[in-house]
Amino acid sequence: MKKNNIILFLLMALPTLLLTSCLKDQEDLFSESASQRTTNYMANVKRVLTGAENGWLLNYVPDRETSYGGYCYTMKFDEETATVFSEFAPDAKPSTTSTYVLNNEDGPVLTFDTYNDQMHIFATPHGSSGAGGYEAYDGDFIFIIMDISEDENTITLKGNRSGNVMYMHRLTNDTPEGYIQKIKTVKKAMPYKNYEINLNGNTVTGFYSRSQIETLTGIQKAGGKFIFTYTEGETEQKVETPVMVTPEGIRFMDDVEILGRSFTGLKYAGTAAESFTDLTDESIVFQSVVMPLSTQFLTGEWYVVYSQLGAYGQFYWNNVNTALTGIGERLYYAYMGEKDGFGFHFASYDGSGLYSGSLLFDATVVSNDEVTIAFSKKGAGSGVWYYNNASFAYALFPFGLNARTFKLTTDNIAEPSTITLTDVNNANNVITLSAETVNWPFDK
Repeated sequence: MKKNNIILFLLMALPTLLLTSCLKDQEDLFSESASQRTTNYMANVKRVLTGAENGWLLNYVPDRETSYGGYCYTMKFDEETATVFSEFAPDAKPSTTSTYVLNNEDGPVLTFDTYNDQMHIFATPHGSSGAGGYEAYDGDFIFIIMDISEDENTITLKGNRSGNVMYMHRLTNDTPEGYIQKIKTVKKAMPYKNYEINLNGNTVTGFYSRSQIETLTGIQKAGGKFIFTYTEGETEQKVETPVMVTPEGIRFMDDVEILGRSFTGLKYAGTAAESFTDLTDESIVFQSVVMPLSTQFLTGEWYVVYSQLGAYGQFYWNNVNTALTGIGERLYYAYMGEKDGFGFHFASYDGSGLYSGSLLFDATVVSNDEVTIAFSKKGAGSGVWYYNNASFAYALFPFGLNARTFKLTTDNIAEPSTITLTDVNNANNVITLSAETVNWPFDK
């Protein structure tokens, strides 16, 4: 009996003995504690970040659906601060410096912990509804550090909010500001354009549409998407891909397969170029085409300038200004054009944030330079509220609260900076709209 008990005791003790042995092995394997290993890793991350003489390029992707495309940030780190440059920063203020921290929150994390008007632009709410509302643009300023490459030239990050995987690349041949200037050069040379691609006798059309990020630092036209349309058999097909502008050109973030060919992006070919090859397949040529003015009006964004409304339009818009003043707000911008539907799109500022909305129009192309538009009695975002409570019917009246037909003229059909609408039934109703973003239109 005693013998059996001894055997039972030994069997029960065996796992404990084995566990003790394993723990001893673990202690041998990790001579440092977990907290010490974390401290050492974070110190190494800081060494890598601050050790890049020319700084870093961050390919930034807000929004888990990549609705706005991708953006380029460059940044230079010291022990406590990061100086951030971006493709949409004005030349007068190309960078913003703020602090950052490295800490451990279930893993190594890089956080831009004080407000940076460039780094936080996609994460800062600008109103209560619509894109940029209380959820902002689903952007990140907290990044989980996933990996540092063996050569220490690439850092893999994961957005804490969006979950998007992003990459930081060590700059070797450019300064942070110099790299961003190359991006701006490409953007100026390859603006909103329509393209045609010939694939073995089949015509594929393409349109580069930059996204709009509505903030008090200005409406940013960057990132965005490229839209292909083509016919396969008897069916019209449409393919969209988010894009990112690089010094090499417009890069598609998702490769596109059309009619058996693969598209990766448009290769930058100089400021005067009218055609561009694919980034990786030079046999694919994107030929820039001039679209009819009516198409450019209905697919672009054309900003209202109060002084260019003409006396007829100003008479009605004065009522809008009075109504907004009465509720303690100012009109931040207003434009006619495409944004999830053609119409009148706007944002109003109440001193603390932006409130954006749309009032949609039906549109009929009469000819290459003539359109008929009319309010469809539909709205989006805060559009209906402002129509009912801030006299925005007056804002629509010169454009077509009821149907109006306009003759369109421009300063440059190939690349308009303005479009003038002349009411064919009312010679006093002449409106000139701007291709450039206009903020605070009542002041201009």
